Amino acid sequence: MSQMGVLFVPSGPGLNSAPAREFLAPIFERTGRTVFWNEPSSFRGNPSPPGDLPAWENLVASLAASARSFTSPFVVVTESFGSLLAEALYRELAMTGDANRIAGFLHTPPTIDLLHVFRRSLEMGQDDFAELGDAPRLERMKRLLAELERDPRIDSPALLEGVVLAFESPKIMTHYFRTQDSLMRWAGAFGTPESAPEPAMRDRILRGMGAANAPLRTTFAPDVPTFVCAGDHDPYEPLSVFAGLVETARKSPGRRSEIVWHPMRESGHYPYADQPERWESEVWRPFLSLVEGR
Repeated sequence: MSQMGVLFVPSGPGLNSAPAREFLAPIFERTGRTVFWNEPSSFRGNPSPPGDLPAWENLVASLAASARSFTSPFVVVTESFGSLLAEALYRELAMTGDANRIAGFLHTPPTIDLLHVFRRSLEMGQDDFAELGDAPRLERMKRLLAELERDPRIDSPALLEGVVLAFESPKIMTHYFRTQDSLMRWAGAFGTPESAPEPAMRDRILRGMGAANAPLRTTFAPDVPTFVCAGDHDPYEPLSVFAGLVETARKSPGRRSEIVWHPMRESGHYPYADQPERWESEVWRPFLSLVEGR
């Protein structure tokens, strides 16, 4: 297997690559140079100017700087929100004639519709509060969901407040994983100050996306070999929705590179965490074969 650089783009906004590094660094390091990219932050070595709004363009510029640090072709691996950033990266590099340096995309899984993702997060919080008998939070969440229905924007006040409320549920993270062990190992990677989530950054990014009218759906770059993986217990979409999106992309008249779909059984939103050995054998190795056969 030839050496191939890896650029990892994490879920978010407001999160970072620490959990993925915990699971994936040993796998990626056998392939080549690896960059686990993080959103601009005051304490992760890639800060935005003080007080600067980290708008969509700022994120893409930061990611593009990491991409241009590779001196040879590399693959881009994304999870969730990262797929939107990765496609923006492709368009950014295309403007300078550098897009052909991306040898392949692996989305594990992609974000199909970011507004839907956040709406589902609010709905999961609502279900949790109902089950827990937390009447005050339940009524507040119902109100926010109704407001979001009337004002369905990625930067709407109801969405921003609702996400904070949803993650006040002590059960919210259990929706993302199949086992307690995988949840604890994934969440434990956020345990140091340098790797802690940044809710304030999440809100700034979402406001920036709204201001920039940033894309909220993954469409899959037509010129790059692409591998799409999702778990059968993903809390946001059933497998049929992921499969349908891939099939639509495959049949697109502009599609010039292969796109492969692989469902992961007994997996949640982070298949590599729930099934790390199977993820390497069923997703990572076939993806590299796809790229090398380009």
